[in-house]
Amino acid sequence: MNMQSCPAYITVFCASTRALIPYLVALFVCVLAVDRAQASLRLPLSLTLTVGDAERITFDRQQLDKLPHTDIRTHTPFTAGLQTFRGVKLSTVLEAANVSHYQALTLHAMNHYQARLPRDVVTRYQPIIAFERNGKPMTIRTLGPLWLIYPLDDYPQLQSDRFYETMVWQLTDIEVEP
Repeated sequence: MNMQSCPAYITVFCASTRALIPYLVALFVCVLAVDRAQASLRLPLSLTLTVGDAERITFDRQQLDKLPHTDIRTHTPFTAGLQTFRGVKLSTVLEAANVSHYQALTLHAMNHYQARLPRDVVTRYQPIIAFERNGKPMTIRTLGPLWLIYPLDDYPQLQSDRFYETMVWQLTDIEVEP
């Protein structure tokens, strides 16, 4: 059957469908690009501890999963509403790396931001290195893949810039200061 013998409404439908093909191809290409962009925001989870001048210990997601997990339900000044964070206590990570004597830690983020965290803050408030927020792995867009989280709602004294500044997101490295 050729187009001349088709009823007019079918001819119009066929012609308009053919006109849509370039737009459908462009839409498909855009969907693939967005999927690739989102995948690039999911970096492999990795945390490196530097102890002394030379010793470097790296934890990946599998190693962190072997450590006991802790949930913290809290509000933060960086998120809306009550959040549930899951991760590993910073003190547990330090124990797993056989770090027992230190004065402070310097936390480093992907963007080279850094914050100093005294030992007494770690032992008193037991912050976690969170890798999930509300049951989902954190991405760069959601301030992950790793984020130092305090139980802010449990300790009103933590609700100040002094502590907010040490809540390093996109955490990549921790330098142990003897």
